[in-house]
Amino acid sequence: MNSLSGWDVSSKGLIYSRLFDNSVHTLEEQKKALTNILKTQGFDLMPLVMEAAKKVNGVTTQGAITGVAILSPSKDTVEIIDIDKCPCVPKSSGLILSIIKLLQNPEMFVFIGPSASEAEALITPTMLNNDDVRDSFVLSCADAFEKGKIESKSSGYGIDLFKRLKKSIEHRLVDDSLIGELKTIESSAVYSTHVDEDSWLVPRGEVTAQHIMKFPVAGVTKGIDRITNLASNMLRDGNDFTNILLYDKGGKLPDDYVFLQGPGSEGYKKIRCRMVQCKTDLKTIINRIDPTTHVCIVAPDPDIIVRGNERMLWPAIIEVSTELQSLTALKEIGRLCVEIEVAKKFQDGVSKSDNKTTLGSLAPHHKRRDKYGNKKKGAAKRNSKIVDATFIGEDSMKTARDQLFHAVLGGDGKLTLTQLKNVVRVHDSLKSIIAHSKRKLN
Repeated sequence: MNSLSGWDVSSKGLIYSRLFDNSVHTLEEQKKALTNILKTQGFDLMPLVMEAAKKVNGVTTQGAITGVAILSPSKDTVEIIDIDKCPCVPKSSGLILSIIKLLQNPEMFVFIGPSASEAEALITPTMLNNDDVRDSFVLSCADAFEKGKIESKSSGYGIDLFKRLKKSIEHRLVDDSLIGELKTIESSAVYSTHVDEDSWLVPRGEVTAQHIMKFPVAGVTKGIDRITNLASNMLRDGNDFTNILLYDKGGKLPDDYVFLQGPGSEGYKKIRCRMVQCKTDLKTIINRIDPTTHVCIVAPDPDIIVRGNERMLWPAIIEVSTELQSLTALKEIGRLCVEIEVAKKFQDGVSKSDNKTTLGSLAPHHKRRDKYGNKKKGAAKRNSKIVDATFIGEDSMKTARDQLFHAVLGGDGKLTLTQLKNVVRVHDSLKSIIAHSKRKLN
């Protein structure tokens, strides 16, 4: 195996909380809200920002990190640490150097990024207790032996260092001798942190919820309304979130998922949300999304690994306006559109070598409608609802296909939920023909 970088084991995609001026909300109230947020997520700490996140051209940019909220051992309050006391290492730093920085910090965490205020990831002790970190210790020790830095070539030396690391973290003790030995085996190598997103964003097989979901979805726990609403405000402003998941007391997921949406002129609005599983296919997801909410929740699944090295212990979210407009989702929608066109050509007896006949030219609406688009009296109807869903209007499957090509090629605009549902509806109506045409073409 290759030696790990700190970036490899870090928690990426940070969730932020916004701190308000004390004249707007007292510091004591904000600490109670932060306690609610941290306990709900099961986090030990969370980055803080003073400015609300902004979205420009669909890209959200968070404010500069000003500090960190750390949950107390009693879990009944938080301590706020200023940014000057937050250690940070570059993304290209090795794992050993990252761990040294973490151990030297009394609060035992380290940021990853160009600077603490611009951090892109975070390492906490819970991220270090795994076999990959242990194996990296063994590999680093072997490399140090070859370079003459240490005398022991036994793999047991690296394993012993890993055990001492676990003990130091468990008891929150600064082991100076351990830090000294880690400095000895630490390599000055620069690690690549480039990720070719195209290689993993677009799966080769069936597209399911786990390929497009945004993880995790932030939540707050039911309690005193003003504290719950304040916690929601801090999460919403810090991350530009629209939906905040409402947990039952004790940080438990409710039987019925409920979002806090808003706040509007009348405060937060509670909306029920449908749930899908990680392995739910894209067509089912589209059908499950309620037209009134435009969002669904993906249930947690500890067997699923997300963000590189984390188990999915919290829910994720799929929104029509973002996750269903991703390249992964659009690729799958495009595949459905192609299958529909091939099936329609097959159904109408068009030769597979005919490249001139397109979906548009197969539309039967010119026989059923006058020049104003009105239905002609006595016109033959062959499953007219499916015909309309396929060809007629701005929400039709054909319009969705045209919009899809425009979006993929860099154009503006997004597919609406109605368009997506019509693509699925038409595809399902042609299911047997699609299967038959595939057998014939193969």
